[in-house]
Amino acid sequence: MLDLDRHALFPEERRSIYCNEHQIVLNALLRCDSECASQAMLAHLRTVERNLIGR
Repeated sequence: MLDLDRHALFPEERRSIYCNEHQIVLNALLRCDSECASQAMLAHLRTVERNLIGR
């Protein structure tokens, strides 16, 4: 099994961005705003894709 250092994969700046994006999704869900939650989740997934795959 590959032993990956989480801090190498997710530097502090990236973790902060991901946490902020998660908070936006959660806030939308708590407001029962499914459209906003959906858009926020898609934006988050694009960020992850860009960071991990380089697209």
